[in-house]
Amino acid sequence: MWQLEGWQNRALVGRVDVGIKRWAAFLRSGVAALYSSRAAAVAAPKE
Repeated sequence: MWQLEGWQNRALVGRVDVGIKRWAAFLRSGVAALYSSRAAAVAAPKE
């Protein structure tokens, strides 16, 4: 088992939190783009 000092632990948690937020924003933008392109395809008149 490894143990971190308090400040290292906080720094690690902060870094992980930033990484999660960055991923969440990335995924959300990707889903939004997918959704809008799907909506545009549905809205486009079929030949």
